[in-house]
Amino acid sequence: MRVITFLFIAVAFGFSGNVLAQENQFAVFFKDKKGASFSLDQPEQFLSEKSLQRRLKQGIELDEKDLPVSYAYLNELKANDAKIIYTSKWLNGALIEVVDTSAKDKIKQLPFLRTPSFPLGTLELNEVNEIAEELNYGNSFAQNEMLGVDLMHELGYNGEGITIAIVDGGFNNANEIAAFDRLFQKEKIKGTFDFVELEENVYDDHKHGLQVFSAMAAYVPGELIGPAYNADYFLFRTEDTGTEVRIEEFYWAVAAEYADSAGVDILSSSVGYNLFDDPNDDYVQEDLNGEKAMITQVADIAAGRGILVVVSAGNEGNDPWKSIIFPADADSVLAVGAVNQVGVLTAFSSIGPSADNRIKPDLVAMGQGTILLSPTGSITSNNGTSFAAPLVAGLAAGVWQAFPHLTNMELLELLKNSGSQASNPDNELGYGIPSFKTIIENSPLGLNEPKDDLEQLMVYPNPNSGVIQLDLPEKVLGKEMNLVLTSIEGKEIYKSRTFPNEALYQIKISEGLKLKGLHLLKVQYHTISKVFKIYFK
Repeated sequence: MRVITFLFIAVAFGFSGNVLAQENQFAVFFKDKKGASFSLDQPEQFLSEKSLQRRLKQGIELDEKDLPVSYAYLNELKANDAKIIYTSKWLNGALIEVVDTSAKDKIKQLPFLRTPSFPLGTLELNEVNEIAEELNYGNSFAQNEMLGVDLMHELGYNGEGITIAIVDGGFNNANEIAAFDRLFQKEKIKGTFDFVELEENVYDDHKHGLQVFSAMAAYVPGELIGPAYNADYFLFRTEDTGTEVRIEEFYWAVAAEYADSAGVDILSSSVGYNLFDDPNDDYVQEDLNGEKAMITQVADIAAGRGILVVVSAGNEGNDPWKSIIFPADADSVLAVGAVNQVGVLTAFSSIGPSADNRIKPDLVAMGQGTILLSPTGSITSNNGTSFAAPLVAGLAAGVWQAFPHLTNMELLELLKNSGSQASNPDNELGYGIPSFKTIIENSPLGLNEPKDDLEQLMVYPNPNSGVIQLDLPEKVLGKEMNLVLTSIEGKEIYKSRTFPNEALYQIKISEGLKLKGLHLLKVQYHTISKVFKIYFK
């Protein structure tokens, strides 16, 4: 089998041979490459002639990723008692070893480091300063408990530090309702804009956005508490609820760009399109291919900029259209369908697949009888995938607060694979109902500490580009181990029976396979096995 050749380059900063699996080894990542001793103007100083010729032949331009990491930053790490094991110019980071706990804490505060700094191969919970008060959800308990939000809040994760943009059709009276007082008092409403009327006021229009906002962020103990009641928010109006015209897609695009420039983490939108006032503008089913609609293209661009995009799947289940609407067909968004209180798909919830036969919707949440607020501030309920999507977006905010080192696509996969039918997704419920409890109990990157001979096993990098590294515990060296890599659907990609003699073991994936997306690596030793989820980029 033809494999990708992989070479570790040890820099002259204390390379110590094989990487051993131990708690005091960390990956750190740099904000930039300032202080680097090289320039893109002189690539021959850090790339071979053959490498340069390969780029020239294929028309690939050099960029900052080709530059080695900053020696100034490496020297600063050394000055703080860190031993440099490896550096990665593509990741702009280093694998370091730090024995002293106080030195480790000091290193994490160095100004040139970007989050995250975390042990390789693990999901490390971000510690919160104080656990939230005991919460009384009232009638909103069902919609929260379904997603494990009650546990999320119990552990202190409520969206703090996460910025969410809600793109909708108006937030009628949200600035006058006591349920949002804490957000306004804490200055957590970071900005508003009405892209339809070209004004900042979004509080004098339709109630739809208000109800979406309330599902995610309201705080009325004993009646309604949203999953992300402590997040920061931008409220954008792009939908003119009195009409259905193509220009609204453009409004949505401008709002998404605004959200990107403002540093938004999550974009939640419960508007979507398929048919318009002018039949000549209508989309057709074949357009649901993730590429046709303007709003779909923009949603994917936003995701490509690191934003988690959560959208409603649509309410077309009882209509001739039946299918998801745009931008739910985008391949890098979470499209959310609706279930009732007991987890059964509602009749109105749009179904998949996409026109190019991808699983849609991606997830579902409670969208029938969802507890919400009215423009007067009273408790009400409503039906629609519009109200399932913000529940999932709020869950995502708490998960991202708990695991801040995740990329948006890692978070997306984590949520999907916490779904109630993640092992057997379909085009009605997608991957099912996501759950914070499942994420905590069955973390795909090793949150729970195993109590067996594979306790110290680490698998990285994640996401992966074709070479999987295993750091093996000393106790398993020289003994039989079976490794199986499969797709998420169960298709076997790689299988090996090995007797590793060194702590560092590599699985080199054939260049021709071109793996992409989530895969499972099963490591079996005697009767013990562990499964790691590897995301190929």
